[in-house]
Amino acid sequence: MKSNWKAYFIFSEKELKAIVVIGVCIIASSAIAILFPAKKQTLQLFYFDPNTLDSNAAMKLGILPRQYSTLSRFRKKGGRFYKEDDLLKWYGVSDAMLKQLLPYVRISTPKFRKDRPRYARTLLSKFGINHMDSQQLAAIGIRPYLAARIIQYRTYLGGFESNSQLKKVYGLTDSVYHLLLQNLHHYPGTKPKMHWQTMHYKQLASLGIFEKREIWEIINRRNEQGETLDWYNVVTQFDLSREQAKLLKNRTDIR
Repeated sequence: MKSNWKAYFIFSEKELKAIVVIGVCIIASSAIAILFPAKKQTLQLFYFDPNTLDSNAAMKLGILPRQYSTLSRFRKKGGRFYKEDDLLKWYGVSDAMLKQLLPYVRISTPKFRKDRPRYARTLLSKFGINHMDSQQLAAIGIRPYLAARIIQYRTYLGGFESNSQLKKVYGLTDSVYHLLLQNLHHYPGTKPKMHWQTMHYKQLASLGIFEKREIWEIINRRNEQGETLDWYNVVTQFDLSREQAKLLKNRTDIR
């Protein structure tokens, strides 16, 4: 039985009306689009600081909401732009747009909060990283949990010997590291005294006055026997010279 192709083009009255209505809507939409084209958003270029940029200003610069969300999350995690070229690291924004915005970037120097202690401005010019406590670290913007980690790692090392050692503190980001460098001054040779009762093998060996067997004897007597050795007992029992005895007292808090 042969199929009649003309049957496919036979419509009822209702179907014809629907086709006409759809066609009119398509033609009307096309006419409106031609007569009233959508206005392109006019970008406004002005000087801005990416560390303080808000969502409204970002929109005027042509930044999309999802791109601004990336910036907002970065700042909430402690991220900061330190120089104009850092803008090029903005994830999710095209290189062409970033290069267009780059000439308008102005990074302002962070100011100390008024409620911070007065000594915060010149803190480390007096004390240095090896002598700061948790309150002094908090005064320059270091969070308490991170300040505790810095002090704990400093105690483990027996004092920082270089600024780069700060990078090994767990959870310390590059932005916090640069914040420390802006405010801290390191003074070699000003290590804090190590706590005698908790010194581990590496710290005892760093003194250079005990042999290996003597170090293990000190640790075993302290941990297993609970014996507390004072300065006089250590000097006499391990036959330390005058110079070694003086070094022990200068480098540790032994009594």
